[in-house]
Amino acid sequence: MLTARDDEVDKIVGLSVGADDYVTKPFSPRELVARVQAMLRRARTGSVESTTALPHGQQALVIGKLVVDGDSRQVHLAGEPVALTRIEFDLLLCLAARPQLVLSRRQLVELVWDTTWTGDEHLVDVHIGRIRKKLGDEATRPTFIHTIRGIGYRMGTGR
Repeated sequence: MLTARDDEVDKIVGLSVGADDYVTKPFSPRELVARVQAMLRRARTGSVESTTALPHGQQALVIGKLVVDGDSRQVHLAGEPVALTRIEFDLLLCLAARPQLVLSRRQLVELVWDTTWTGDEHLVDVHIGRIRKKLGDEATRPTFIHTIRGIGYRMGTGR
């Protein structure tokens, strides 16, 4: 994240909502390049592609009117494409690949980000909220993603 906001609270919020780094203006272009290069060197060991993707050639996951295709990384709801970010898709795939299994925030962080990620686990809530909005899934009456209070989330049946 590159910003002019340099308050500690702004930095904490930026990092907790998904920024991998936080650089404030004014900044040195050389420092920025060095930070980018350092990020590129980091392996994303917990990538969903390696831990929860469907076996190659397996049919897409179908939950009611929701179709999650791990091979093509596409999501369709009632035949219409749903545009998701990489993180949103990976979270949805994690849940869809394990229907009816409750996954904690920590488990989702380890599966989607990696096991060494140390940020605020409530970041998962933010992304789940965005997925729900894109799917038209209300948190109070969910069709797809159910909140299990105090524990985490599980994928419903899609009814």
